Amino acid sequence: MTATVPASSPDQRPAGSGLHPLVDALAATIRQSWSALPELAPLAIEPDLEAISGSLDGEKLFIRNELRRCRGLRKLHLETARLGAGLQILHCVFFPDPRYDLPVFGADIVAGPAGVSAAIADLSPTGPELAPGIAADLAALPRHPYSQPRELPAWHQSRDRPGGPAPGAGSPPPRHWRGAADGDPRSCRQHCRQ
Repeated sequence: MTATVPASSPDQRPAGSGLHPLVDALAATIRQSWSALPELAPLAIEPDLEAISGSLDGEKLFIRNELRRCRGLRKLHLETARLGAGLQILHCVFFPDPRYDLPVFGADIVAGPAGVSAAIADLSPTGPELAPGIAADLAALPRHPYSQPRELPAWHQSRDRPGGPAPGAGSPPPRHWRGAADGDPRSCRQHCRQ
């Protein structure tokens, strides 16, 4: 990487970042959902890590990091990245405050000129299982079919994760994965208010 540039605030960002429309739309949806969270506040980030630009293997690189916090969630992290005219990534993680029985939420979208090549969403309990209220809210959400299910890599099958290994292609996702791809923050909002 060769240079760092200051970033504008999210409210000053021009519409359309040159990212894949799904990456832009999901980032906007995440930012909008944050506004409904209780006691939302900025979380300090080093200026040289907020917006990074430079080059990697001769391609222009841009990475933007946004951090917030709120009651119930100690850190909300949204990262968008673009490498040249090809690779585009959205990475988002919500880390719970240990005083609340909330899961870690993670989502990643990887897109390129041919479209989205990966879309991952996960709720990982911080204890043995999800809080009953969150589990009930997720169970009530409709299931979305995958248009092109794929086999997960072997390393993913062997991961030591709550509830056992993640399912392979053709298997239904675990109960705690349902609805996560929608980025629906209703469960977290409800439980952060308690």
